[in-house]
Amino acid sequence: MKTSFLTTNRGNAATLLVPLIALVILGGILASFCLFTVTEKEQALVIQFGEVRGDPITEAGLHFKLPYQKVERFEKRLLRWDGSQTTTITRDRRTVNIDVTARWYISDARRFREAVRNTSNANALLNGIIEGAVNADIAKFDLYEIIRSSNSILDADEDMQISLDIDDEAVEAIDA
Repeated sequence: MKTSFLTTNRGNAATLLVPLIALVILGGILASFCLFTVTEKEQALVIQFGEVRGDPITEAGLHFKLPYQKVERFEKRLLRWDGSQTTTITRDRRTVNIDVTARWYISDARRFREAVRNTSNANALLNGIIEGAVNADIAKFDLYEIIRSSNSILDADEDMQISLDIDDEAVEAIDA
C-alpha cells in the first residue's frame, strides 16, 4: 500500500513538471522575440511594417517590442568623417592640398532614418557639404595666413560648425 502511494505522488509531480518546463521554454522563446537591449553607445527605433513606431529609444536597458516589429540601431557616439585630399585655391591664387576630417553625431534617430537612412549615405552627403565649405573658407585667406597658424582660420571664424537641416533636395541628391 505504501509503495503505490509513493508512485502515485511521483506520477502527479512528473505530470505537473513537464508542462511547467514546457511553459518556461515557451516563455523564453516568446521573450527572445519581444525583448531587446539598447546599450549606452546606441539608440534604437522600433520599426513596424517599414514605419517608425514611437520615439527613438535613447536610454540603455531592456525594452519591449511586438514579435513582428524590427529594431534598427544607430550610434549615439561621435562618428568620424574623413574626406579625400582636396586641392583648392587660396585668395592669393596659390594651390593648396588639404586633408579634412570631421566628427558628427546623430541627434534625432527618427529624422536621420527618414532623411538619409544610414551612415554611408550621411557620409556621402557630408562629402559635398564639408568639402564645399572648406574650399569656400580657404578661398577667403592668403596662403601665409593659413600656414602661419593652424588655428588662425578657426579663430577668425569662431569655429566652423555646419548644422545639417536636411531637406528633400539633399535626399534626392544622395539618391541620384
